[in-house]
Amino acid sequence: EEISLFDKVMVYDKVRQRLVSSPAQSPEQGTATHGNTYEQTLIWQHYQNTIEAAKILNVDLDKISNWTKTCEMLKPIEIGESGQIKEWYEETYIGSMGEKNHRHMSHLLGLYPGNLISVETKEWLDAAIVSLIDRGDLVTGWGTAQRLNAWARTGDGEHSFVILQKFISNRLFHNLWDFRPPFQIDGNYGITAGMAEMLIQSNLGYINLLPALPSNWSSGSFEGLMARGNVVVDAFWINS
Repeated sequence: EEISLFDKVMVYDKVRQRLVSSPAQSPEQGTATHGNTYEQTLIWQHYQNTIEAAKILNVDLDKISNWTKTCEMLKPIEIGESGQIKEWYEETYIGSMGEKNHRHMSHLLGLYPGNLISVETKEWLDAAIVSLIDRGDLVTGWGTAQRLNAWARTGDGEHSFVILQKFISNRLFHNLWDFRPPFQIDGNYGITAGMAEMLIQSNLGYINLLPALPSNWSSGSFEGLMARGNVVVDAFWINS
């Protein structure tokens, strides 16, 4: 069975018993394969978002059942022999495919900006942390910002704060532009998004206040941060 989607084709993989996008390509690391974590997760997230939108808008309700079945057949996440989130399903241990410590981590988009991997899926979250540690923090500005957001989603405020310090100390020109000649505005946007993720998260359907609060921010306040659902949040805390 084939399902047309975004000018690609999803086919049923009898060996792994899942729908896969084929051919699949992992960003910046190459290796065309029969499905991979990045594409499977991206497709899963699009279906989930569409299902949620249909329910909110009360449209296409007759299609939700089929969309849900497709989501269940994607099975995007697998854990490898090193305890990591696999980037490719053929991968075994970290480094068996691709480049160790590569700056990109697109196979973790289920952690951020998606919601497939979260504090509610502990086994996957632990595996995502293994992958984050392997990728390291010494990357360009945009990569630093991506890591800040991902670590904030894990709830690790101390590691998030270290990454934020590195960005401010090593990744900014004097005019506060993110340097990656001439500059990378996504680093600036991403790092502020990461700071917000440290203070408030709402990607799981509820508001989580101070989810990745470092000890350096034991007291503080913020005003005007937006949570999903068009909710404006102000907060202050003392000796948390």
